[in-house]
Amino acid sequence: MKRNVIKGWIAIGLLSAASIASAQTVTFNLTGAITQGTCSFTIPDADIGSFGAWTFTGVGYFAAWSADIPITASNCTSDITTVHMTFNGAADTANSQFFQVAPVAGQGNISGVGIDLSTVTGGFNRVVPNITQINWNLASVGNTYSIKARFAQTLATVTPGQMKTPITVKFTYN
Repeated sequence: MKRNVIKGWIAIGLLSAASIASAQTVTFNLTGAITQGTCSFTIPDADIGSFGAWTFTGVGYFAAWSADIPITASNCTSDITTVHMTFNGAADTANSQFFQVAPVAGQGNISGVGIDLSTVTGGFNRVVPNITQINWNLASVGNTYSIKARFAQTLATVTPGQMKTPITVKFTYN
C-alpha cells in the first residue's frame, strides 16, 4: 500500500508541475545622443620675416606687418554661427601685450623682441596672449578670419637669432 501512496503522490506532483506556467522578465537598453555641431579649423605656419638687429631703434619700435595668417573654418554644421577664439602662448616677460619669442637651439639667442599679433578682420586690434577672445561671426565674415604678425621691440637691446614660437588657438562655438 505504501507503494501505491508514494506513486499517487508522485503522480500528483507531476500533474502539479505540469500546470505551473513559466515566467521570465527581460530588460533592454535604448541608446542615442543629441550632438552639438562641429567645425574644422586650419592655420598655416607663418614666417614673420628677417630683420637686422640694428633696425630696431628702441623699446616700442615695431617692424612692418610681415605675415598674413588666414584662419580657415570648414565643414561647419549649419547650427554654428559664432566661433570664439582665444590665442594662448607664453607672454613676453618685458611686455605681456606680446607673445614671447622662443629661440631655435643653435641658431643664436634672439631676445629683446616679442611677437605682436593683431586682427585684420573687423579692424586692427591687438591679440593679447591668453586674454583676448575674438568672436567670429561666420555669416558676416565668411569662412576665413585673418590675423597679422610682426616683431615688437620690448628691450633696449635686440640680440640676433632665429625663433620658432608656438601659439595655440582654442576654438569654441555658439
